[in-house]
Amino acid sequence: SRLAADTTVEQWQQQVHQSVTAEEELVIDPRFFLALQTRFPQITSIEIEPKRGYAENNELTQFRYDVTLHIGSEIPTSVVPWCNWQLDQLSLTQIESQLQQEQPELLGIRGVPNQRVQQALQVWQWLAEPPAVETVSQLRELLPQQPTAGINPEQLWELGQNLGYKVYLSWWESSQDGCYDLVLCRNGSTPIAFWDSETVTAKPWTDYTNNPLYGKLVQKLVPQVRQFVQQKLPNYMMPQAFVLLNALPLTPNGKVDRKALPKPDTATRNLSTGFTLPRNPIEAQLVQIWGEVLGIERIGVKDNFFELGGHSLLATQVISRLSDIFSVELSLQNFLEYPTVASLAQNIEVLEMVQNPQPSFTETSDDYEEGEL
Repeated sequence: SRLAADTTVEQWQQQVHQSVTAEEELVIDPRFFLALQTRFPQITSIEIEPKRGYAENNELTQFRYDVTLHIGSEIPTSVVPWCNWQLDQLSLTQIESQLQQEQPELLGIRGVPNQRVQQALQVWQWLAEPPAVETVSQLRELLPQQPTAGINPEQLWELGQNLGYKVYLSWWESSQDGCYDLVLCRNGSTPIAFWDSETVTAKPWTDYTNNPLYGKLVQKLVPQVRQFVQQKLPNYMMPQAFVLLNALPLTPNGKVDRKALPKPDTATRNLSTGFTLPRNPIEAQLVQIWGEVLGIERIGVKDNFFELGGHSLLATQVISRLSDIFSVELSLQNFLEYPTVASLAQNIEVLEMVQNPQPSFTETSDDYEEGEL
């Protein structure tokens, strides 16, 4: 979703982390299919191609790809003479000139930069090392100023069509810079060996995909764990956060590596409750006050004050400020019964109507003026 212009860079980073963690669509590393070939030798060849099209700000063409698995008898593949886009300082003009003048049977180029994903790569780099700006609005202004490079894959398909070459593109290496490999074949459609299957390093299957059920698992499991712990521990001993891990990090001696344990973050906490922004002025006021008292920047209306680390003394501070702002008498019991932003906001609305009723309006003749139409 599009963030507000005044969203801070830190809030943006948290939002992206939460979105990635809660992604419900299965995302597969292209190298999964290479590993699949080592598991099933009846797969004789694999094609991993970017999508066709010129739209550069379209998820379909930016990040999705087509995979074709060839099953059956071994098919001879062509031996490709490879060059490197960066090391050989190539350009689209140079490639076109070489094809026209030398007319090679095969031309292979490794590491062609992908123009479609250049801005996305820049944003991804900013997630780890943001520039010296404070808001998302400033990031948006900065992005168009960044240098762009690379070739849209569609340009190469068109080049091959114009010069009589069959074009093979592959995203098999799935490098973090979004580059792809290119082979131009002058005659025929002999399968191209972009990689040697014997050099593929096997990894656990789970390393090739995300976990699309993780967000739902956190939403269901964490509240159950929290409820169980609440039954066993007094309030002052309750953990402030619960972080779900696939496995505990271990030292070489087999003990839990406490230094490697991830710090509880806002993104993971929001997953357990389902983050919702304030929907009215009372909720917005509560979120602001809770954030100032608890020292937490991002709070949703479903968040529980005590689960965020609040206690009775901090609750008393909040009660005092809310009583002054809304002119209602709040008690600690109100806080205990309505511990979330949403529920406490509703309670304040009720107290305002009960404790500060509006004077009744009685119609009298003095309220009207005589006149003619």
